[in-house]
Amino acid sequence: MMYFSIVLQEMNPILRTVFLILFFLGMFLVVFSRLWIFAEQQFAERIHRPFFLYSILLRKKLKPREIAVLETKFSFYTSLNLKQQKRFRHRVANLKEQFLFHPREALVLTDEMRVLVTATAVMISFGFRDYSLPNLENIILYPGPYHSELGGGDLHKGEYSPAYKTLVFSWPDFLNGYDISNDNLNLGIHELSHVLHIKCHFSSDISSQIYNEGFHSLKNFLKSHEELRQNLVQTSYFRAYAFNNEVEFIAVLIECYFETPSEFQRRFPDIYHYVERMLNFSRYGG
Repeated sequence: MMYFSIVLQEMNPILRTVFLILFFLGMFLVVFSRLWIFAEQQFAERIHRPFFLYSILLRKKLKPREIAVLETKFSFYTSLNLKQQKRFRHRVANLKEQFLFHPREALVLTDEMRVLVTATAVMISFGFRDYSLPNLENIILYPGPYHSELGGGDLHKGEYSPAYKTLVFSWPDFLNGYDISNDNLNLGIHELSHVLHIKCHFSSDISSQIYNEGFHSLKNFLKSHEELRQNLVQTSYFRAYAFNNEVEFIAVLIECYFETPSEFQRRFPDIYHYVERMLNFSRYGG
C-alpha cells in the first residue's frame, strides 16, 4: 500500500487524476455488480423472474428463406406478437451459429433442418435471459431411426449425450413431432429439454437459478401430495415413459406444456404452474 502511495505521488498530476478516477470507477462497478446480482437473486426468490429478460445490442437477422420456415412450419413463432417474433428471430440467428450440424447416410442438410432444430431450442428457453446452451455443440441427423453407438447398438429415434455435447435425431421422427401437434409426443422438445435441464443444473445464471428452484419446488410439492402423485402415474395424459426418472419426467412435462397447454392447465393446474415458473414463459400472453 505504501509503494502504491509513493507511485501515485511521483505521477504526473493529470495522469494521477485519471488513474484515480479509473480506479474508483472500477471499484464502483465491482461493488455495483455484486449488489445487482444479490438484489436480482432476492427478487427472483420472491417473484420468480429476473429484473429484465431481453437485452439485444446488435440484432442478428435471418435470411428470408429461414424466416419463411418459421412462418410456415413453426406455429409457436406465429403465435407470438411482432415484438416477440423479432426477439425470437434474433435468438435463432444467434444460437444456430453455436451448433455444428452433421447429416448422416446421404441425408442432405437444409436450412429447414437448421432452423427447426434451433427454433425448438429457442422456444423452450424463450423465457430465459441466458438462452445459450454450452453443453450442446453437435447435432447429428439421420434419414430415419438409427442404430445408436451410445445405446449399445439399439434402434433409436433420438438421444442426447452430455459427455460428447451431442444431440442425435431421426429427422422424419423430429418432423413428426410437429406434424402431429397435440399428442404430447415431440422428439425435438423432449431431447432439447434434456439439454436445457442439464445446462441449468450446472449453471449459475439467474434464469438457471429460477429453473432449478422451480424444479426443486415441484419435486417437494409432489412428495407432499401422495394422492396427486398416484393420480399422475395412473393418468393416461402423461405417458408411462415419464416415470422412468425425474429427468424424463420433466422432459415429458415440457412436451405437454407446449403441445397441449390448455388441457395440461385444466387437468393439473398446480404442476402446470410449476413448469410455467421454471420456464418463465406463459403460454397465454408471453
